[in-house]
Amino acid sequence: MELFGLIKLTFTDRETLLQTIKQEEWSGTLAYLAILYGWYVLITAPFFILQKYLAESTIPIKEYIAVMPISYALIFVIWISWLFVWSGIVHIFVTIFKGQGQYKDTFKAIAYGITPLFLIGSAMFYLKLLNPNLYLLIIIVYIYSLYLIIKGVSELHEIGIFKATTAYMIPFLTLLTTLIWFVWKTDLIKLIKTIGL
Repeated sequence: MELFGLIKLTFTDRETLLQTIKQEEWSGTLAYLAILYGWYVLITAPFFILQKYLAESTIPIKEYIAVMPISYALIFVIWISWLFVWSGIVHIFVTIFKGQGQYKDTFKAIAYGITPLFLIGSAMFYLKLLNPNLYLLIIIVYIYSLYLIIKGVSELHEIGIFKATTAYMIPFLTLLTTLIWFVWKTDLIKLIKTIGL
């Protein structure tokens, strides 16, 4: 199925989407993620350039623009690598809960589940300029993406929604708790403010 058809199904017909991606090969899923990331770059790059242009900076705008492709490429590699690792962690818990699918099914559930977060989340950079409260919309989008991931895990692994939720939320909450603890212990927010990031 074509890209826009898959994106449309993410928002309109999740059951058909899950049946479609069940048959998909690795190459199709990775191509889909690359195109999603391309969308993110197209939407966010002008925002960052404009923000840099308007802000007083020691880095000239031409140099900033020249470095952007390298930065975006590096972020893409890190992001894809993280998706592989995260899918592996989640898959361990799916296996514990007697999931029937393979690792690639967990990867697909996560890859397609994050579609709303990527499509709408990238536009949030602009929306928060119009009204800072609109940025809270990302919470709703995140919850919907989380629902899609859990639903995908449930369907692709043939386990109940409760087991799928538990299999996903145990590592998610563990990671979140660890990050909060790390930020609190290292006083990372204060450090970030100090160096002006």
